[in-house]
Amino acid sequence: YEGRPIDAVGDTGTSYDPTGHFLIAAEGSFSEQGLPAAQLAAMAELLAWAAVTYNVDPSEMRGHKDWAPETSCPGNAVYAHIANGTLESMMRDAITRGVKQVRVVCSDAAKQYVKDLEATA
Repeated sequence: YEGRPIDAVGDTGTSYDPTGHFLIAAEGSFSEQGLPAAQLAAMAELLAWAAVTYNVDPSEMRGHKDWAPETSCPGNAVYAHIANGTLESMMRDAITRGVKQVRVVCSDAAKQYVKDLEATA
């Protein structure tokens, strides 16, 4: 799933200007529920890809509330992995292994791709 084009400024619903920030969305309410291991791993892979693609050191990764204290986003369950260095470490491991390439899939091919993924879940 892809939201806005990478060169578009994201809308955070808060007071800071996210120009130049790589924003990701995670399905869930992580102040109320835990973060599944598979979702954490996918987040680390995506952020590792972005770090390599845009030449950003993983140590620069921050949570939404670091820029906008009026929000609790990304929630305690996600933020704990940022604050304790787990997510950064996972990003570095992914970079060392070699990041996966992002593939753009559109239209009927995208629908089939999602259908195939759901069949394996």
